This record gives sequence, C-alpha cells and structure tokens, in this order.
Amino acid sequence: MNDSDSGVYNTCSTHVIGTFVCNNSTCANHGWASKKVAILIRGYPRNGYNAVVFNQRCKSCNKLGTLKMDEESYVDRFAYRLKKWAGVRMEKPSFGRKKGLPHKSELLPLHIASSGLKKRASVKQVSV
Repeated sequence: MNDSDSGVYNTCSTHVIGTFVCNNSTCANHGWASKKVAILIRGYPRNGYNAVVFNQRCKSCNKLGTLKMDEESYVDRFAYRLKKWAGVRMEKPSFGRKKGLPHKSELLPLHIASSGLKKRASVKQVSV
C-alpha cells in the first residue's frame, strides 16, 4: 500500500480515542488516556486508502508511548470519511466534544506538533 502523498486525491486530519503505555522501565508513569490521538486518512486512486496514526510522548520521561486505540472511534471516523469521499449523502456525525483535560500538543513528536495540521510522522502508522 502506498504510504506517501504521491497520487493522493483526498486527505483528512481527525482524531480518535486511545490509551498509551509508557514502556520506559525507569519511568513512574505507567500510562495515560487521550481523547485526541491524531490520525491522517489519505485516499488514493482505485479505492486505495490508508491512515497514519500519530503517537504521543509520556509527560514524565518524554519517551514515545505504545498506543491501544479505541476501535469504535477509529472505525466510526474512518467509515464516515470513506463514505463522504464516495459521495454518500449523510449527516455529519456528532463526534461531540467530551469533557476531560486539555490535549498537550507539546508531547507530540516535534515534527508533528510544529506542522499545524499534525499531518507528518514516521512514528507509528497503521495501513488499512
């Protein structure tokens, strides 16, 4: 599967929910939850598509965490985007704002946080 912007006809930056584990054995923080795990969905010719899922850093030791993604939020957002690109008429889903602590963009890898759109990473990706 293509993993570049070459030939892309559609892109969408959005986010999903997930939990992270800090694998640094010397870190006191064992994990955290995030309601804003950034993803970039890309569409290619002939119904090709993929998603890049961006990692986050531990606030205690600054090491990259290991993600356990909430599958329901991922499937909901991915399916909505693919249907929209295919021209299916549908109401915009209410992925509503949920209460919780604010997202700490400074814990994203620097090249993601500085991009504004958070759309570049070589960190952790999932091709679908």
